[in-house]
Amino acid sequence: MPKAASIKSSKSSKQAVRATKPAVAKVEKPKREPSAYNLFCKKHMKEWIAAHPGRAKEAMAHMALLWKDAPENPNRGKGPKAKRIKPASGSSELPSDY
Repeated sequence: MPKAASIKSSKSSKQAVRATKPAVAKVEKPKREPSAYNLFCKKHMKEWIAAHPGRAKEAMAHMALLWKDAPENPNRGKGPKAKRIKPASGSSELPSDY
């Protein structure tokens, strides 16, 4: 009795399938507006780099510190979000609501 043919997918077979399908035109979406943080960084980054030449690698760390207390920050004054506790993997215990 002959063995059943197994289904194999190779790079060439995938390319052949793509070549036979008609191309779908991509719809151009409008660009999303920059966030308040993006606008803040764009404004303050150039000033900081001009004031501190040769220290560009430190710029983003400094931007984060400035952003934390900036009036433009919508989350200013709020504490960090609470972290969700993940159950240990491989645990045999069932959740309490099970």
